[in-house]
Amino acid sequence: MKALIILTLWATLNTRPVPTPFSPAPRTGPRQLFTVRLSHYWPPLGGTNCHPANWQEPTPENPGQCRATLAGEPWSTWVKIGAACPPEIPLTTLIYIIELKKAFYCIDRGGAVQTLPDKTLFIDILKPDANYIHKGTIIKDKYCPSGCYTSKAYLLP
Repeated sequence: MKALIILTLWATLNTRPVPTPFSPAPRTGPRQLFTVRLSHYWPPLGGTNCHPANWQEPTPENPGQCRATLAGEPWSTWVKIGAACPPEIPLTTLIYIIELKKAFYCIDRGGAVQTLPDKTLFIDILKPDANYIHKGTIIKDKYCPSGCYTSKAYLLP
């Protein structure tokens, strides 16, 4: 019995909370809407997906891997709930993407993650697969040569 209590206490003390996505907050006043261009990144792919300083080169025993941390946690903590946002959006801010019906924590930056001359903001979501919006609007230009879905978005308090 004593061993069970000790194991339960150890498990409780060594359990890290897992960030979870938020629904939009109830509307309490006007929100500033802006347009985002959606992209995605996946650190295990390396290259532009993982900063070279965080990339562990492969060895015969170990495949290459990204050892990045975001907001003090391993990057994998933020899969599907984290995003790289332009510098105008403070880190740890929640951004609600209307067309995706989901909020993401801004927990990363990136070289191409910026506000563009047309005032759209790149938001690079941390997930393994590309974004898809049924009947969504796509911008195709020099910044998105293959096309980027767009959405209206706003910051959550």
